[in-house]
Amino acid sequence: MTFDISVYNGSKNVAFGEGFIPKFAYECEIVVKTISGEYTSKDVNNFFVFRAPFTKTGNFATLTAIFDVDVYSFIDDDIRKNKFPILNIKINLAENDFSLKKGPRTFSTRAGGIQNQYRILHVQARENADVGNNSIPITFYLMNRILYELSQSKSYNKIFENTTASNVLDDYETHINSKFGGNNLFKFKKFTSDENKFKFKQSLIKTENDLLVPSWIVNNMKPSNGLTYYFFDDFIPLKDYGLVNGLMITLSKDNIKKFELIDISEPEYQDVELRLQLIKTESMSDVSGLFNIENATLNISTPRQKLTVRKGKSTKVQSASQSSGVDDEIMYGRPVENRAYNDKESSSTINSTGISIYACDSIDNAEKRFNNVGNLIKNDIEYIATYETKEIHFDIIQFFRAYNLAPEIKDYIYVPISIANIFSKYSKRETTLCHGAKFQFLVYKV
Repeated sequence: MTFDISVYNGSKNVAFGEGFIPKFAYECEIVVKTISGEYTSKDVNNFFVFRAPFTKTGNFATLTAIFDVDVYSFIDDDIRKNKFPILNIKINLAENDFSLKKGPRTFSTRAGGIQNQYRILHVQARENADVGNNSIPITFYLMNRILYELSQSKSYNKIFENTTASNVLDDYETHINSKFGGNNLFKFKKFTSDENKFKFKQSLIKTENDLLVPSWIVNNMKPSNGLTYYFFDDFIPLKDYGLVNGLMITLSKDNIKKFELIDISEPEYQDVELRLQLIKTESMSDVSGLFNIENATLNISTPRQKLTVRKGKSTKVQSASQSSGVDDEIMYGRPVENRAYNDKESSSTINSTGISIYACDSIDNAEKRFNNVGNLIKNDIEYIATYETKEIHFDIIQFFRAYNLAPEIKDYIYVPISIANIFSKYSKRETTLCHGAKFQFLVYKV
């Protein structure tokens, strides 16, 4: 198995036409590297890739394949010694099934395959070995090798002065690309808007491990004033992306209008249109009630001052009481505490109809973020939709794209917020796999 550590594995022309929807079949090969040696299998039962930016910092995966029972023992022994074996996977798009050639055909370029490299964190035998048959299905619990190394490292520990959150994030990306990347394995993409240009006088970045740094910066330093997340995605088989992709995405309505828009009614996406099934919808509501409190008082505190806002108008500004030893904002690798106020003053204006917010930067930015998120929940997002599909190609649904999944209704845009890619056997007698998926979308009315 040739493995060059590159997700993008070329492209192929795929035929589409009236009455003709291609059957996508995939050939899969994995190589497991243990202390005792290398072991190969082309008999893969299933391969799941879970991509959930709001609950995880990066992708994780599971894979079930047939191996000799001795291989299971070797892998289990390595894991018990904290020597987590490497698993290389290579998936190639097999030739299309052209048995249903009807009508004129068009061709679309699709990813020819995908390959990746993981650490095996846990292994589980699915069956006991039978007499005379030592081959058993083994399930591997996987983490991208580079993300695993980031999770085990604490190399990013810096103090910044007079700089913005975006500059800190850029410095972090440069650091990990230099230390862990090599051969430009990382790609970093920003799909954001409403950049926060506030400069922190002093910021100390120190987190539990290097993998958590970007999420901490997004949550505590606010590089954007819209609802934003940062996610490491290792399953983007597109030419301009790498083995691991650091994506920062803002989900404001104005920003998602800038995304590449995929209209599934186009001929090249017939596989998606005809095989996509709506599972359920859920309303997007303000569960906490923060944005629906009548005549609410918004108490915004920063290290330097406090502002009380009622009905969208500023009514009072107070200077901060300085606490001992703290004279400016200091960001630290944990939830930031408002240490520039004494307890009595910081709680004096909170009441049953009040909302208290601590802002890491400025009162204006805090009020803007509160209003942006409130407007997003109350006005911009119609609902959350869950879909599933079978036998589509795996490169279509990506976080940085917007979709028209209801071609008859042109004023709705769907943006994915979780993706589960599912490869499984067509039948027990075959070794080729088909690809299905489950998605959750935010649905915007534009």
